[in-house]
Amino acid sequence: MRAMDIIIFYSGNDDLKIKEYLSIFTELKIQTELYQMNKNWQTNKDFFKKLSRHNHFFIAVTKQSLESTWFHFIIGYCFGRDYSLYLLKCESKIKLFKNISVVDHGSDYNLLKKYYTKKRNDWEILRKIKNAKLEIKKMGLYFNTYYFFSCIKNNSIEAIGYFLQAGISPDIRDEKGVPAFCKAVRLGRNEIALLILQFKCNIHAISYDNGNNALMDAAAAKNIQMVRILLQKGAEVNVQSKSEQTALMLAVGRGGIEIVKLLIEAKADITLRDVLDMTALRYAQIIENKTIKKYFKKYIEEKKIVLNSKK
Repeated sequence: MRAMDIIIFYSGNDDLKIKEYLSIFTELKIQTELYQMNKNWQTNKDFFKKLSRHNHFFIAVTKQSLESTWFHFIIGYCFGRDYSLYLLKCESKIKLFKNISVVDHGSDYNLLKKYYTKKRNDWEILRKIKNAKLEIKKMGLYFNTYYFFSCIKNNSIEAIGYFLQAGISPDIRDEKGVPAFCKAVRLGRNEIALLILQFKCNIHAISYDNGNNALMDAAAAKNIQMVRILLQKGAEVNVQSKSEQTALMLAVGRGGIEIVKLLIEAKADITLRDVLDMTALRYAQIIENKTIKKYFKKYIEEKKIVLNSKK
């Protein structure tokens, strides 16, 4: 899909008035072409070529143009194809149609600029979406959930970028209810996870399969980079999964001392218990991880934490 462009149709000596507004399009970096109409427009091949080359239409409406046949032809052409049409009243006494929807801001410079600023932004968004979908198609993929998660699994970073640009939700879930971000974190696809983060996914989302959030998945995968990033972004450290385990318990179970330290520094609760009535400290004792046990002992003594034997 090409960039937004505008063709301005006018007649008579209205070119001086029209040129006053060209600065708006120049400022907005919108490609613009002026085209002066004449009586022989119906036999002018160049005129019809211009119609097919542009995607936005602008008519400087004067009493002379309002009474011309080309004016009504362009009106019908635009509405028949649902093209964007802006009618600029160059004379105050002109009355435009009441039975069709047209943009009519008269000669108000600021309203004209505001209108085309939004029009350009909307067009660029639509252009990026369509172009991204085209790239996905070129890769032999379909724009759906299955192929999106396949690309996460296969670490296809470029494809994931196109899927996100094409409008797939960064919070989309797979067939098991795992959010895309969590899936990427679980698989250690950090570049993809960071890309999904750029599209403002919900880092607090809970996976339906095990009740984990992304921080817990990162801790379980010993993914220290993502743990740091998630903590910086305010991830909740004491969320408990379906088995009531926490990110800290998972980090202890995987022997991730650096992650354990990060979580405790982020105020992870070491007294929480899971469905087996186990705490993070108890797991450290069971797996006989001396480094983690030593760290917990020092932490407990410094904070003067009293551990209850019962839940």
